[in-house]
Amino acid sequence: MTSRFRLPHLEPPPWLYTLLSRGFVMQDIHGRFALDLAGFLPPGARLLDVGTGPGFLLKALARLRPEVQLTGLDLSYKMLWHSRRVLAGVEGRPGSRLVQANAQALPFRPRTFDVVVATFSLHIWPDPAKGVAECARVLKPRGWGLIYELQREATRAGIKALARQLGLPAWLLYPGFRLLSLQHALTAGELKEIAAQAGLIRSRVRPVHQVFWRLEFEAPALP
Repeated sequence: MTSRFRLPHLEPPPWLYTLLSRGFVMQDIHGRFALDLAGFLPPGARLLDVGTGPGFLLKALARLRPEVQLTGLDLSYKMLWHSRRVLAGVEGRPGSRLVQANAQALPFRPRTFDVVVATFSLHIWPDPAKGVAECARVLKPRGWGLIYELQREATRAGIKALARQLGLPAWLLYPGFRLLSLQHALTAGELKEIAAQAGLIRSRVRPVHQVFWRLEFEAPALP
């Protein structure tokens, strides 16, 4: 594992993270990811969001695909308290729930979910490879794991393109992104290294939405 994963990560408290996530930039990003995920979800699918935070991704998915069974998992009890408020009626739907647990020891049986997703959380997991292996373990046959992280190698052109789409001045977004990426972004090589250490045979890293990586992996073959 690279030395960057041994550096301390400064994370905002749950109330502040929730407040920041309510902003239009994060809402736009969660909407984009929800659209991506919708294409991987068969009818009536079961989805697990690892590191769900305040639950805005689940809320966006519930609006797009109301028949999907949603499960959100987070280590922080306080974060889940905020997510319950954000999700409101979404969490109370049949088959939808929130679970407090560690990403590196998922409390689910093997082959439980059609899709497992994680957004902006892999880089703070103490053992990312172990967490990814756990995500793969709970995937159904032909299921997909999808992990989104900021691109450490994001280009100036990519950041400018995102700024245009968000309706923000590039001069404002660019320095903010570079500052954020110091501790909250990964390289494609780091994601591939994590996938290899997790024992994933069928995986790939793709650029999405100008400044993000999407690590995709298929469920492991049945023994």
